[in-house]
Amino acid sequence: MDVIDALKGKAMAMEKGEGAGQDGFVRKGAVYAASPLGLERRFERESCMRALRIVLRPAGANPLDHIAVPDNGFTVGRKLPPFSSEPNGMISRLSKQHARIYQDGGQAYVADLGSLNGTYLNDLKLSDVPARLASGDELDFGGVFQFAVEVEEQPLDDRTVFQTYSPIKLNLVPEPGSALETLVISRFPFLVSRNDDAFQAAKEVCPEAIQEVSRKHALITLRNEQLFIEDLGSTNGTFIGDTKIETQPHRISAGDQLRFGEGLAYRVEIRGLDEDRTIISAGDLVLRGDLPVKADNPVVELDSATLAESGVLVPGHRQHELAREFRRAKQLLLQNLHAAPEVKPKNLVLVTSSLPEEGKTFVALNLALSLAAEMDHCVLLVDCDPATHGLSRMLGIEEHPGIVDKLAAGETNVERCILRTNVEQLHLLASGASVEHLHELYASHLMNELLLGLLDWAPNMVIVFDGPPLITTSEAAVLARSMGQTVLVVEEGKTPTKVVEQAASQLEGCQCVSGLLNKVKGSHFSWL
Repeated sequence: MDVIDALKGKAMAMEKGEGAGQDGFVRKGAVYAASPLGLERRFERESCMRALRIVLRPAGANPLDHIAVPDNGFTVGRKLPPFSSEPNGMISRLSKQHARIYQDGGQAYVADLGSLNGTYLNDLKLSDVPARLASGDELDFGGVFQFAVEVEEQPLDDRTVFQTYSPIKLNLVPEPGSALETLVISRFPFLVSRNDDAFQAAKEVCPEAIQEVSRKHALITLRNEQLFIEDLGSTNGTFIGDTKIETQPHRISAGDQLRFGEGLAYRVEIRGLDEDRTIISAGDLVLRGDLPVKADNPVVELDSATLAESGVLVPGHRQHELAREFRRAKQLLLQNLHAAPEVKPKNLVLVTSSLPEEGKTFVALNLALSLAAEMDHCVLLVDCDPATHGLSRMLGIEEHPGIVDKLAAGETNVERCILRTNVEQLHLLASGASVEHLHELYASHLMNELLLGLLDWAPNMVIVFDGPPLITTSEAAVLARSMGQTVLVVEEGKTPTKVVEQAASQLEGCQCVSGLLNKVKGSHFSWL
């Protein structure tokens, strides 16, 4: 069934009584919850990182005891303790190397290792993209081993500072005279696998050597600015120099030789460790990731207390229910992002609604904050609703030049208008002044060039657009046709189903359309 048809069908079903009120409004009932979270992420002066204590508590029918994750990480697998001692009927659902839990940069992560039966975080199946963990999360390995996650931070003292540094990139350089190509690895953990596209050239020039690489051969991880490699029980082994390593992390350094089996050998080059590194005091900018914002671009200090009063999820402290739900919401967007490519880039995400005041700005901001917590993506949050300046006013940036100002001036370079924030990896772009010909600007070739310029400038960036409503304006439908993903926010108990159908009809033909029912009783929202 088409997504748009499903969205209309959901609204009609609710009008017939499946969650609808007698007034004909989409209904499940309840309100937002406020968040007491703070904005700062702090690092200790000596290491500029904070250690975590990660514990997996058994849940459901899980017979295992709790698992305290070691500092160097923990691998889930059917032949690894404590799982290996369980009955075959249970551990057969686990792969030999199923998933990995680790910490990096003061955050906890889980990564699926290409398992057969999947790793689930809060009921959502993970792709090959590492997902951030927080206290209260629920993990499920293979459908048989369920755990509740606990993440505790060590207390920080008054000597805390911020650090800014460039991303670490690992270059695996083939030996002189080899027909192999250099592998550039910038996303971690990295699974060494003969099925990975990174080894496509090796399959063509030395097919016999690539056959010595297992499907899940080794795992390269990044922790506290150090690179580690561990063998995953491969058939032909992983070597550092002439030493065969075991199934535990081994640190790798620049100049090391890595060998997978007998045929694939590479020299290690590490980039970015010492480039542009600066220790700066608390209150100054924290900028991580690969978004090349100019150092003199304005910095916006987001007020954690004000945002918390508005129910906004501010990263950095203990998790609660609404935060877990937005983590579930972003997983759908990330899964779309890493699915098979389509015509339009899926890192362009529009958040819109049928009518004003359904919570689209609230959803856009919280999704952007949640996405900014991911290790692989910087996030740019754009206010595209200059009629209300809702997002800009909420964040105190309405006086800054924005996207509409640039388009109205016939310009497409907005990099100098991008605002840095004190939230790691989150950047902002204001709406700018309201104009009468906004529809024409959003439909113009200038807008297309502006989007392409942003994607060329920072290919790994996720851009979240807080757009106008669909019914009361024509601009939202125009924007949606340039987007890779569109989220239609519907307020439960307020929006008539006929209005939802009308709004959904304007999105027909758009790529990756999702409906999100907002203010849902018991869970705040749900995907339609």
